Amino acid sequence: MRNIRLFATLIAFAATFSCSYAAKEDGDKGAETEKIYMFGVGTAFGDTLVHFTSITEMEGIELTKKSKFLPLRSAYSLQLKAYLEGTLGLSQQTCCVIFSKSKKKLSKKYYKLKKAYLEESESTLKIIGEEDFKFKKTDIATTRQ
Repeated sequence: MRNIRLFATLIAFAATFSCSYAAKEDGDKGAETEKIYMFGVGTAFGDTLVHFTSITEMEGIELTKKSKFLPLRSAYSLQLKAYLEGTLGLSQQTCCVIFSKSKKKLSKKYYKLKKAYLEESESTLKIIGEEDFKFKKTDIATTRQ
């Protein structure tokens, strides 16, 4: 019984925190739209195959005012996850998205991350070209449906 109360309290706290975070993000509506560059990495733990997307240019993206962070980044990760699991038939993929306003800085991160995986002798890299997968702009309205 005590565990149930603790679990219920934890869920209530998480719900309150996520609602306040969403309200804070909604308050950034006045932010200017910017051009950013992003790429994604997807892999399954225990698998040696690592997928990298090519660097994609995204126009009209609103970053948070204070931190200049990409809101809804999990939605972009889910786009890559859906592609890897749905189109390529892979399972249990873990994906992340890396972005920057500077293509030069992002390219450095891209090659540094690729080099780290290549130095790991067991990893096999597969580059997903823009003709196969491209991130689509997402906003709060489309992710809440």
